[in-house]
Amino acid sequence: MIFDDIKGMDESMRHIRLFFAIAIAKMTRFAGKILKRGSSLPGLLALRIYPGIMHDLQIDCPVIAITGANGKSSTTKLIADILTANGYRVAANLEGSNMRPGILTGILEKSKLSGKVDADFVLMEVDEFSSPKIYSAIKPDYLLVTNVLRDHVERQSDASNVIAKIEQELDERTTLFLNADDPLVNSILYNKPNKRLYYGINDEKYGHGAPSTPLAAKFCLQCGAKLDYSVYYFEHMGKYVCPNCDFHRHEPDYAIEYLDLETGQMVMNNEVYHVNYDAFYMFYNILAAVSVCRELGLSYEQVQSVTDTFVFGNARLQEFYLYERKGVMNFLKNATSLSATIDLMKQDKEEKSILFVMDNTYDRRYLITQWYWDSKVEELVADPNIDKIVCTWYRAYDMAIRLKAAGFPADKIIVERDLEKAVSIFREDTRGNAYVGYDTDSYSIGKVVEALAKYPENTHLRK
Repeated sequence: MIFDDIKGMDESMRHIRLFFAIAIAKMTRFAGKILKRGSSLPGLLALRIYPGIMHDLQIDCPVIAITGANGKSSTTKLIADILTANGYRVAANLEGSNMRPGILTGILEKSKLSGKVDADFVLMEVDEFSSPKIYSAIKPDYLLVTNVLRDHVERQSDASNVIAKIEQELDERTTLFLNADDPLVNSILYNKPNKRLYYGINDEKYGHGAPSTPLAAKFCLQCGAKLDYSVYYFEHMGKYVCPNCDFHRHEPDYAIEYLDLETGQMVMNNEVYHVNYDAFYMFYNILAAVSVCRELGLSYEQVQSVTDTFVFGNARLQEFYLYERKGVMNFLKNATSLSATIDLMKQDKEEKSILFVMDNTYDRRYLITQWYWDSKVEELVADPNIDKIVCTWYRAYDMAIRLKAAGFPADKIIVERDLEKAVSIFREDTRGNAYVGYDTDSYSIGKVVEALAKYPENTHLRK
């Protein structure tokens, strides 16, 4: 490790280290683009050369941080697309790395060698547990929190730990954009003077009278009383009130008053938007991004022109084909995303097959598959339109056991750990619409896409 200690460093040495750190990062980034590798290596090298680099960057534009268990990447990308389409220069970590090296890589791409950030906005997608290190160096003007869910229990242990991490280095200057439907998000800096703006869904047609999965938020974090819900959307998202204190769901400043999943239409504050998705949970991400951009002063026309044609990409709800069969792939990383993907599959009343690519290689120290059991896999059993489910990659048997325990017929489960063979089986030996759910790191996402892209019907997936 190069020069870890910056204490006592004189001003001229700081400038020299800053210059070389940025120069090396830019050269590494240039090489990475040619080789199509490395979304965080430039930032990692810059931190090794000058550990204090994030404190010494000169940022004279609004900084928007986006954090939460699910939806960070999608929301960040949509905000970036809206701003960029309207002529703004945006520095952002859009390539999946949401810890210090990745965030720094995105910022340095728009930085001069002096450390001045040449952008109109800085967007930071931030891992919740990296929040203290990021916010101690770069204070966000706006913090958008998508949700707090049961995610990576091996790190979190409890949702209150996540909230504490997010709060740790924030101060009252940060304006909070909060998901009103999530009581855990609503609890962040609850008794602090920060300006709070809420977004949420008022249309209850897709809600339920009872939760469909175990809840991460049953009790009020202010007094400990059990929360009363009038409607559940998914997980602990819904309309709630504490019967014992003043904690409650706030009326959203930006609310979806009407939602139609079949047509992709949503009406927010009397503004009509059309999007290319029919997954309920995706509308939270779209609403969050639209809310931020409207609050920043962009007009309805400026925002709507982008949402009408927006595609998330990065293998999130990405389309593919198996011969003439249409398919959709989606990212799984916790019980909520798996349950939401199952909801998406259930909406399809036609014959279909599913490929689960189960890896858990975010960090090989952790092989916890508890979240398979916390999700509503049982609802796949009740779907008469499923032809077969293929399980592959390192945790294939774990997923197959979960399906079998749920009561899914064993003769409809195929286990093939070799990914390319599994994709071939999925293409040749199953019927109906195709769904791929994958729990992988960035490297393995590429392997999934590569395995599909080798077939002629998927040339659009080739890079």
